[in-house]
Amino acid sequence: MLYVGSYGGSNIGVYDPSQPWNPGSEHDSNPRNWGPLGQNQNRPFEVVTGPDGRIYVANRSNYGIPGGSLASYDPDTGLDDREIYLDPEQSVQCVAADRRYVYGGTSIYGGRGSEISTRDGLLFVFDPQTKQRICQLRPVEGANTVTSLAVHPSGLVFGTTDNRRLFVFDPERFVVEEVIGPLRSEGTRLMGVPEGVEMFPLICASDGFIYGLTRFDLFRIDGSSRVLIYLNDPPLPELYALTEGNPGVLYMSAGTHVIKCLLRPPPFYR
Repeated sequence: MLYVGSYGGSNIGVYDPSQPWNPGSEHDSNPRNWGPLGQNQNRPFEVVTGPDGRIYVANRSNYGIPGGSLASYDPDTGLDDREIYLDPEQSVQCVAADRRYVYGGTSIYGGRGSEISTRDGLLFVFDPQTKQRICQLRPVEGANTVTSLAVHPSGLVFGTTDNRRLFVFDPERFVVEEVIGPLRSEGTRLMGVPEGVEMFPLICASDGFIYGLTRFDLFRIDGSSRVLIYLNDPPLPELYALTEGNPGVLYMSAGTHVIKCLLRPPPFYR
């Protein structure tokens, strides 16, 4: 199943690729639109399945309203069982999860046109059992936004920030072990988001490496040695979304294009 969110109104839906295309909001629709999250949420940035089986969504508030939220819902019942954990000062830009916790990265920017009242993008750890943030800290000095998070098989959490840094967080000790960077080029800026935040997406692939993007580059991090290397240059700039399909096959967006990257040495693109 593919769980999705869309602007505006933070509309939430689900799509089953194995079933016929039948879009709508009815019980048998595919994809099915469950409707807006509510509570003035407007831009869902990332979606992840939590350790409790619930779907967690990183959100930004509506126009003129500061902050955002971490929201969750039961994939079997949809928004009938939604929970919205509002942050009145910061939006939630990214989200990741392991078998215990949900990890969120925040931005000082709220809904478009709202006033900024805080400093520094934050990393937080959310415990689904207590439904509370059990840790919150500033991972990188001078960063306005934590742009992406990825959980490594070792249990460490890797993250990126809008000032071109990577960080490594230990969820056992709740400390940032290392800050890496700066990255060699800028990140792609999101269209329609006026503050021009530079985005640096990360994923952990099936080979155990962390992969990430700048505006121009695909890079790889060894989670043990923490050595960062830049792979062959992608054929197009404006790199943003990054995911793995079959093992060893990455897909990334480049403006209006989708690029396929086969990782077998040497990596090459289609």
